[in-house]
Amino acid sequence: QVAVSFDWSQVAVLGKTEAAYLSEKTAEERQDFQVIKQETDAAILQGLQENAGPGVTFVGPGGDPAAPAVVVQHMEVQTGIYTYVVNLPTKVRTRFLWRRDGKVTDVIETRAMVSAGITTPSDHQRMGMAGRSLGKAAGKFFVASQGGK
Repeated sequence: QVAVSFDWSQVAVLGKTEAAYLSEKTAEERQDFQVIKQETDAAILQGLQENAGPGVTFVGPGGDPAAPAVVVQHMEVQTGIYTYVVNLPTKVRTRFLWRRDGKVTDVIETRAMVSAGITTPSDHQRMGMAGRSLGKAAGKFFVASQGGK
């Protein structure tokens, strides 16, 4: 089992701190962003699990501190926009800090981009797609670093 935790404390949203970004939003938009974060993390976990290989389970944080773990640090986010006039893609940059026995063993940085278009109009949809892509990349790294096991 590999414990997975998520860290949004260092994220920049459209070049601003999360607090600065959210200060410009309505209460409904702030709540929506929290939902997007949860959905993105769930999608990363799904992508990790789909590509981890047999016998490996990614679980929430906690448990044995000596066991393998990964901290997913979100670094940059652009949720994107889809309108008939302006389209901005969803972009996510994330760092995966792999740990064993409480020590960082590997750090990988991943990036994902999903175009905003008629088939991907929702920022929730695009962030989920980006998260799953990030998780898949990290899962493939995990398998490769374990000697393909």
